[in-house]
Amino acid sequence: MANNLVSISVANYSSLGEIQITQNGTVMGTVSAAQSSIIPTIGTVSVTPGLAISIQGAPNYYNVCDVAAENVVAGLFIQTNVAWGTNACPCDSVQSQWPSNWPALFTGSVCGDDGTVGCMQQTPDGKPGGTCNPNWLQYTTINADSIAINAGDDCRTICTNNLCNFLLGTGGVTQITFDFEVVNYTKSDGSAIWLAFWIYCKAWQNTQEVDFIESRWGPGDGLNSNFAGQGEQVVIYPGSATGPWTGSITANFSTNSDGTIAVSVSNSVNSNIGTATLAGPTGSETGYFFVLNTCPTDQSDCTITISNLNVVGTWQGTT
Repeated sequence: MANNLVSISVANYSSLGEIQITQNGTVMGTVSAAQSSIIPTIGTVSVTPGLAISIQGAPNYYNVCDVAAENVVAGLFIQTNVAWGTNACPCDSVQSQWPSNWPALFTGSVCGDDGTVGCMQQTPDGKPGGTCNPNWLQYTTINADSIAINAGDDCRTICTNNLCNFLLGTGGVTQITFDFEVVNYTKSDGSAIWLAFWIYCKAWQNTQEVDFIESRWGPGDGLNSNFAGQGEQVVIYPGSATGPWTGSITANFSTNSDGTIAVSVSNSVNSNIGTATLAGPTGSETGYFFVLNTCPTDQSDCTITISNLNVVGTWQGTT
């Protein structure tokens, strides 16, 4: 039997304790993650080629890989070595598959945290901040493949920090794509500070933020892609553009030789491409997560919708 075994390396990204690798109901090995850490714990486990591998950990984590199908869900990453052979998974790596019910990953942000601070504080040009509205279900519309916020006279923020976090680049997320629609946004509305769909990780720093779409802040007075003032920021729609503002975003992430993260953000509206270099992970971050904001406005019928969100790579979550 021993001669038929091969080794696989399993990285536990869950930060939720032990995961088990089983074949035919037999536990072949375990990998225990360090608690409250987004840095994966790597374990090597010997398995029998040609048999389905099941990886199970915390509730709602369940992964299967066999000859006929690959179905890896919930933020675990399997890397096979060169001795894997041809009769088992015909792949060198299997990554997490983004769930079709991704809108369920979004919940209300904690007031004073999770992306709300930018709305609540006074802006550099002297505009007052708003009051955080924690009743997120009142202003959020969730459909099968879209999520939207209706703007109001307060700060409205939802995020995935409770249910989905991720690294960027090698071993993490390498691409994010989505469609967007902004309706009834008027530049003349003096109290409309901003609306945005972005990612960052805590503790916040401007070298670890990507604003896929953000109004007013950036190089133009309409809709922009920017990086908290870093890198090459670009205009998607000028403020004079007739609405609704619609389009698609593709963001790519790769790890540089020095550990920093190269990011590029393109859009379907024009040929402008935003680029920046993000700080690499130090181990103290919470992991990146999505944030969707609107700020105080008297344009109550203004809505921002994100649809067809897809994430390529490895993430940690509980769906």
